[in-house]
Amino acid sequence: MLSGRFTSEDKIKYFHAVKGKLKSRGIRTYMVETAHDYGVPTASYLFRARIMVAFCTSTYGEVTTRTYETWSELKHVYEHPREIELLPVKLITHWPPQPPGHEDGKSYCKLAFGPSRLFVEGLDREGKYLAPDVLAHRIVEHITRLGLLDEVQQQDVAGQEEFSLSSMFSGVSGFFQGLFDVPAAAPEVQQPASAPPTLPPRLPNRTAGPTEVQIFSKTSG
Repeated sequence: MLSGRFTSEDKIKYFHAVKGKLKSRGIRTYMVETAHDYGVPTASYLFRARIMVAFCTSTYGEVTTRTYETWSELKHVYEHPREIELLPVKLITHWPPQPPGHEDGKSYCKLAFGPSRLFVEGLDREGKYLAPDVLAHRIVEHITRLGLLDEVQQQDVAGQEEFSLSSMFSGVSGFFQGLFDVPAAAPEVQQPASAPPTLPPRLPNRTAGPTEVQIFSKTSG
């Protein structure tokens, strides 16, 4: 989620340009549209986002009469560090931001952007805004160091679904094919025709004498 004070047309264009560069680098981004009522979208984005990039200009964190403002966004993120990470972008020469108006804004900025909070430098040596692509590159580098890049990258949902479905049907088809395929019967082996048993020569029809009996009993005579 990208959070900032839309106090001028130039800032709005710059924030949108950075958003476009982040998207081109594969980062999932949310940012409200100032031309519409952005109360409900802000609440939705805070709930869905893993990181809030705070464009810290001179008025960031100011307490105003609006229900949804950078002060309330900052307060929510600071109170829920396990759910959403705060990533400040320094777009001012001093630090932390010192917004005008109510002292609660200054106090909360001092608390949320304390010494232990690392920020992304968004100004060049002359104190001007970095080019949107350069700033987007620095933001992605910072996200990588936080170890959260995988959690904020865009996912090709359509491609994943197409791949998953094709893989699923392929696997199911293969499963059922293997389940119902009947293995081919082994070729029948032709057994050679057995020769008829050889019978001993038929003896003449006569009464066996003592000599013949002695021959079959292998008794010498």
